[in-house]
Amino acid sequence: VLAVGCKFSNWTPVHKPPQQPIPPGQKIIQIDIEPAMLGKNAPVDEGYQGDARETITLLLEALPEGTQYAADAGWLASLMKVKQDFFAKLDAIADTVYGAGGSRLNAAAVTREIVRHAPGDAIFVMDGGQISTWSMSYFKPQDAHHVIWNAGMGHMGNGLPQAVGAKIANRDKPVILFTGDGAAGCTIQELETATRHHANLVAVIFNDCHWGAYRVLRDLVLKNEKLGTDTTDVDFSAVARGLGCTGGRIDKLDELGPALKRALSTDQPTVIDVAGETTMHPMDFNWSWITHGMQFPQR
Repeated sequence: VLAVGCKFSNWTPVHKPPQQPIPPGQKIIQIDIEPAMLGKNAPVDEGYQGDARETITLLLEALPEGTQYAADAGWLASLMKVKQDFFAKLDAIADTVYGAGGSRLNAAAVTREIVRHAPGDAIFVMDGGQISTWSMSYFKPQDAHHVIWNAGMGHMGNGLPQAVGAKIANRDKPVILFTGDGAAGCTIQELETATRHHANLVAVIFNDCHWGAYRVLRDLVLKNEKLGTDTTDVDFSAVARGLGCTGGRIDKLDELGPALKRALSTDQPTVIDVAGETTMHPMDFNWSWITHGMQFPQR
């Protein structure tokens, strides 16, 4: 594997839990302009410091004249097929619209609907927790700088402060935050900051009355109903109005597009409080093998 400018995410499970052993005979050669990244997140056989473009150019020049490349023509097509199949699973969940309870919206449908109605130049802000997996699956920013997300720290509540900063720094662009009720509750007071600085962001709060990511662990891994993942049904629209913002609550999918349009046209920060139900993402079912063999206390 020749990894050029690839830092190997600290989530990449190469020789660390959940362990993915390197196939026998496979070697990893890493090229990165930052020497501290060489071998940091995955063991490498060779590591070279260098600019990606310049290093690749030198490598091509060093190949003997007439070198033949034995590229697998079907490899890219196979990857695209895997991607298409994965998104078909997501869309099948979104198409059901409601959660298993039948009365509250599911996260897949809500995330997809946000993307359908978001302006092309929108800056998306993703909070942590269960909602982040759906955001990462569906958000399609126009520019690499139009998505704000800090991965790998188990963070929650950073979304609203980041959205305030993004809007103050980009007055001419719409800023849309997607967060859960748990994460929003961590820093909801920053709506006052948004009001004070006239940062007319839009915060869509997926209110499923749960710490969603922990509910997934409760149901799939710990299988312990006593794990405290439930929260009360907070009226975030009322909280928003109390902090000087516009706020409204929706419980039907066809209300989201018009609500988003109204929010983007106002000069005030706006909260759209969505009555949702915790929605398991296809990736969540990996937790069962990630934690295979681990012992958890049962009370």
